[in-house]
Amino acid sequence: MIEFNSVSYQYPDGALALNNVSLRIKDGAFVAILGKNGAGKTTFVKCINGLIKPTKGSVIVDHLNTRNESVAQMAKRVGLVFQNSDNQLFASSVKDELDFSLKNVGIPETEREETIDETLRTLNLTGFKEKSPFLLSGGERKRVAFASLICMDQNIFIADEPTQGQDEIQRKNIELLLQKMQEKRKTVIVITHDVDFITRLATRVLIFDEGRIMIDGSVDDMFKSSRVLDLIHVQPTQELMLKWLLQEKGITASRPFSLDQEALVATIVDKIKVKKVNVN
Repeated sequence: MIEFNSVSYQYPDGALALNNVSLRIKDGAFVAILGKNGAGKTTFVKCINGLIKPTKGSVIVDHLNTRNESVAQMAKRVGLVFQNSDNQLFASSVKDELDFSLKNVGIPETEREETIDETLRTLNLTGFKEKSPFLLSGGERKRVAFASLICMDQNIFIADEPTQGQDEIQRKNIELLLQKMQEKRKTVIVITHDVDFITRLATRVLIFDEGRIMIDGSVDDMFKSSRVLDLIHVQPTQELMLKWLLQEKGITASRPFSLDQEALVATIVDKIKVKKVNVN
């Protein structure tokens, strides 16, 4: 459980990044965070992993008050992948990045190699094991940052723009990885403007504005129309517009907004087949 109790945070220059934020995030939730630049999104997630201590109020993570815990202690419970992955990479090789993480959570040396190899396979990074992360592309470095945290198996995983810089194949791999986390009842929180990614994976959406939570609701309620996206000046994707059109035509699925393009096509084809059978 993550609890924010009347949390405010003011930066040394006087800027108020969070303004009296209160909410609870249950274990196993998949939460997407939206909002304009400077709305407080990144400050919010940094409060969860203890990088930032509230100016006022309290943040409770798994019954621990982050104000009383070191960043190192919180890192064992909360993984955070920054938008700019270069800010958290430092080792001379991809293998050493993961090895350092595993060492920090007390994994014995005899078990670390196997865990490293398995994690790298999951994120299609096996061929980069001995390479410096700083010689990789931006998208590859992002996946290395993912790997360095995923191998620690924390209960809470946070990612800032996780699909940024990824091609379609790697994007789907990341989606699958986050889905598996949710199946294991891990709490997943993502900051993203990738609307299709949100509609397929998230169960709850928080929209920040000027340090406050402007809207808090389910994905299905949020994206029934363009109203919410208009508020934050985000254009609906073709995939989302197609889902709206299907709903208007009465073509539904168990959870229409979770469908990807292939599933959308399959839904349309099935509907056409049913109509043909009824006509005959």
